[in-house]
Amino acid sequence: MAMKVALVLLLSIGVQQVALALELKMAAILGERTGSADGEYDQILRDALEHVEDDEDFLGRDTIRLDLQRQTYGSYWQSLVYVCSGSVVGRGITSLVLPEDVCEDCDDLSNTITYATGPIINLDPGSLGSEAIKMYPSPEDVNSLLVDMLQYFKWVDFIILYDNGKIVENLSPLLAGARDYGWNIRLLPLSEDFQETADAIKLDSLQDVNNIILYTFTEEVALKVIEKGIEYGIVTKGFHWILANIDLFLERGFIEELRYTDAFITRFNMNETDGSLSTTTTKQRTKYEFRQRLAFDSALATGHALKMFGQDNGGFDNGSPFVDESNNVRVNMKRCDSEEESSVLMDYFSKVDFKGMSGRVAFDEQGSRKNYRISITSGVGDTLHFWRGEWLQNPDYDPYNRFKRATDRFSNQRLRMNPYFQAEDDHLVISMVEVAPYVMTKNKEEYMTDEERKNFEQQSFVSQYTGNDRYEGFLPDLMLYIQDVLQRSLNIDIDYRLQVFGDAERNYGTKDIVTGEWNGMMKEVLEGEADAAAGPLVKTNEREADIDFTNVYLKGKIHLLVKHPNNIHDYSFNVMYPLGVEVWFITLFSMFFVAGLLFLYNHYNPNEWRTVIEQDGKSYEINADNFNIRNSIWFAVSTVFLQSYDASPRSHAGRVLAAFWWMLALITVFLYGMHLSSFLVFNKQFSHIRSVHELNQKVEIDVGLVQDAPVYSYLKASGASSNRALFNMVATTQPSPIVRNIQDGIERVRQLDGDYSLVEDHNVLKFFTRNKPCDVHIGEHTLDKFAFAMATKSGSPVRDQLSYAINMLKSNGTIDDLESKWLYREGKCSGVSFWEREGLWSLTLVDLQGAYYLLLIGIGCTLTMLFIDLVAYLLCPTMFQTTLRERNDDPQGAPQYDPYRNSGQPTSHGASEYL
Repeated sequence: MAMKVALVLLLSIGVQQVALALELKMAAILGERTGSADGEYDQILRDALEHVEDDEDFLGRDTIRLDLQRQTYGSYWQSLVYVCSGSVVGRGITSLVLPEDVCEDCDDLSNTITYATGPIINLDPGSLGSEAIKMYPSPEDVNSLLVDMLQYFKWVDFIILYDNGKIVENLSPLLAGARDYGWNIRLLPLSEDFQETADAIKLDSLQDVNNIILYTFTEEVALKVIEKGIEYGIVTKGFHWILANIDLFLERGFIEELRYTDAFITRFNMNETDGSLSTTTTKQRTKYEFRQRLAFDSALATGHALKMFGQDNGGFDNGSPFVDESNNVRVNMKRCDSEEESSVLMDYFSKVDFKGMSGRVAFDEQGSRKNYRISITSGVGDTLHFWRGEWLQNPDYDPYNRFKRATDRFSNQRLRMNPYFQAEDDHLVISMVEVAPYVMTKNKEEYMTDEERKNFEQQSFVSQYTGNDRYEGFLPDLMLYIQDVLQRSLNIDIDYRLQVFGDAERNYGTKDIVTGEWNGMMKEVLEGEADAAAGPLVKTNEREADIDFTNVYLKGKIHLLVKHPNNIHDYSFNVMYPLGVEVWFITLFSMFFVAGLLFLYNHYNPNEWRTVIEQDGKSYEINADNFNIRNSIWFAVSTVFLQSYDASPRSHAGRVLAAFWWMLALITVFLYGMHLSSFLVFNKQFSHIRSVHELNQKVEIDVGLVQDAPVYSYLKASGASSNRALFNMVATTQPSPIVRNIQDGIERVRQLDGDYSLVEDHNVLKFFTRNKPCDVHIGEHTLDKFAFAMATKSGSPVRDQLSYAINMLKSNGTIDDLESKWLYREGKCSGVSFWEREGLWSLTLVDLQGAYYLLLIGIGCTLTMLFIDLVAYLLCPTMFQTTLRERNDDPQGAPQYDPYRNSGQPTSHGASEYL
């Protein structure tokens, strides 16, 4: 009997419990995409609610089921009427999942309906200021994430590629800050013909705009854009894409395809997902679209909100907490026309906090996701999946003390990024070539001034340097400042290592014309062995086709190095150069030939002086020797130098001969004078060359270059015809004027004594010619200019970060200070004296030495002749008496003068009658 009573009691309690069990409903209206025939969203939502039911901590004995409908509408009004009708809210539901595809033309339908009733759960990005429950990170947070990433990457010029005007509205905070951040943004809507979109992006890439943010309203569109981008050649080397759609799922095969494009891809994925959650669909959980995972978590969020409501309202031990005394369900959504406030469940969504399929799920008072973390992957090729850092929605939320550390100076930052290291794991690798004054090994004597070398030799202890401290110069100092700028602006610690090619192995990077492969610094950057090549590397079109260059950090000037004219040991008798040797001999022969003819005319022409005197003696007898052999030669010599003469020929034949001799003398003398100056200033003209074109016209001396140096690379790759002509001339000259290094080039200028000049960077020339001997001169005119920039792998984020730092250092004058410190260093030869400067223009002793030598030769000749005359006179005095004087009746040999000559009266036998 007692057993029967117990059984009846237990049965009554079970019936009472069954009678008290409550069935709650969660509604979902699915549109064209979410409500597709495969029923994946339907099954995902049901599986999530099953998780809620299976755990009694959520609902106790109560249950919850899915009220699913598939509808699409074309306007707000139709959608609102349907939701507020008895078909949805009127059916007694706790929450409503409402994706955007229910009404494609509506702008955030869930937010609009939230003003009438709630809670409304949106699976899509929504809109700014939306008060719906947003499973997707809010537009405000997406803006903050993108702004932080743009600040980290230091983008300036970029494209935002979008498919829906709602995206532009959601990004309005980012667009509004463009001026403050110095961004140049191009909004590019997707065209129905993707070829137009690809062409527009390629056109912008010609203007060095290769950074693209892809943000579409749905994942499907984003995946199609990437797929088409690969096909049309815009997801390729040189481009950096930020995929702004959160947790964009990429198939493994698709990722492999992306690796081969060599495009830099940055993606965002939600952290802290619960891997234990699963569904009964055939698709693996890891392959779910982000919206599908959000759908799953929306059902779990509803379950957690109900759970906390139940715990706050008596728990589940004394019946269902979801009904009041009148058995009315307290957690159901209010009718749209109700004057009551929205459902009491709305407040409990802000208390939800759990790990779901889409990461940590928690909401603030406005229904936006909070306390979640987004992991950031970025890379190219094999590094495509590399984890680079995290973005924290709430930096202060750190339940496990993983981020907030007393020593972490960046603990308040949302973005926690590691520096972008490609070559090595913990620091940047910066490749350089050792060339003074840009990069130098410390304590290397060849880089010291004479004074520095003297002090160094007197030191008893020499410091030993390691790591980056081994190097000094413009570029090592520049990297120190760049490091400081990036650490302060990115709020991260950055370390770097200088990888320097020595003098013997210097190689800036040249391309093999057969294999198309690069060597040197270029190869290191392309193969990922270095993050950047600082150079000194010249920016050329050939290099820019395979790598990216930062902003220019320095302008180089091309100058010509020649031996100083004052120190050129030219041919001593350069004054003879205006006339060829054959001209000199012919002129000399002509002079003696004319003198000989005058001598003959004087003896045999009946009208010449000697013949007339010998025949009638009516003239001064001394005139008979006017054109003896010595006087004839003297007549020819004096007239050559345009000097007066003692006597002129008397005969017509002699005067005609003299006239034509004078004509030859005038022509020869004036031509000699016209050309003499060009030979005297020949070595000075190269100091005043103004352009490469002018240098090409000077073929008298060899022009050299330093093999593969910046100027060599610039001239080789230059599009200017004059630069190409100069390079081709240098490359084809034999023996080759190309030298291995700058020291060899300067030494060659000195040794070849004016027959060789070197074209090189002005800063390098100035540095290496500042020490004695001061026998070379750097041309005062800049032949051309070129640009120094750093090189990075195409699309690498390091490029924009370095460019940002360079711009900052330019604007604050740091680079100018570095130029003054390293590029304008003085030495013994830095100052030029007045006479050294004038020697570039004026004729100097070196230029006129030939004239002085000729004078000395003449003086030597006269002294020799004087000595011979004296000896001859002493030995034979009678040799100095003329024949006519000896035959004269006057014993003194004096000339016979007419007694009337001084009276001015004519005589019958004066010399005048024979003129």
